[in-house]
Amino acid sequence: KVSAFMKAVIKGINYCFTHSAEEIAEAIQPGFTTTDKELLIKSVRRYMDIDAWKTVPTMTENSFDNLQNILLSAGSITEKVSYGADVVDNSIVEEIVAGQL
Repeated sequence: KVSAFMKAVIKGINYCFTHSAEEIAEAIQPGFTTTDKELLIKSVRRYMDIDAWKTVPTMTENSFDNLQNILLSAGSITEKVSYGADVVDNSIVEEIVAGQL
């Protein structure tokens, strides 16, 4: 089930690299029914401008640290945890990308 989910994530990422901000906003609009479409387009463009999407969704130690900083700032977590195999496991994504799953 995890590999099927990650394949869907990769498919979504690939869509983002091959479509315009307007097309992406149109595709995600059903998940943001209370958000104006122009704001969605602006948000997608911002993600594109800062190169937020990676071509392969692995979690590097730096990415993990940045995520935790965002979560700390938002108050979603109260302390950081160490990056490691017991927290981050990129093996399924690596196998999908290598064509083994």
